[in-house]
Amino acid sequence: MPIIIKDFTWTQSESKISINLPLKGTKANNVDILNSREYVKVSYPPFLFECWFYEMIDDESSVVVVKNGIISLQFSKAEDSAWPNLFHKDFENKELLKLVREEAIKYAGQKAERLTKEKNDLKEANKKLALKEQMKVK
Repeated sequence: MPIIIKDFTWTQSESKISINLPLKGTKANNVDILNSREYVKVSYPPFLFECWFYEMIDDESSVVVVKNGIISLQFSKAEDSAWPNLFHKDFENKELLKLVREEAIKYAGQKAERLTKEKNDLKEANKKLALKEQMKVK
């Protein structure tokens, strides 16, 4: 059974959110982070932090920094505004949270596939360009 992290801090501006979690003696390479536009999960057994965001974030610009015993998560808000709370108003609804969690896992898998494809496409393009350049030299 995971230990839910409750001793975190968060701050916001009109456009950004920062969440700081204590590492509690865990090494940085043992931290697993999953995030989507609506949800973030940080797991470093036996500790767990989950957040279903009050509103959407731009997950493409997420930044994670681990140093001095702190995990610092930084997100850009999808729309600039002040949030009255970090958590979605229905965060306590376990069924809805389960759906959001499942969607986040599905989204993360699709995003990983897309990034892998883009990386492979770029690698192929670079190989073709290198071959063309070698042919020009000869």
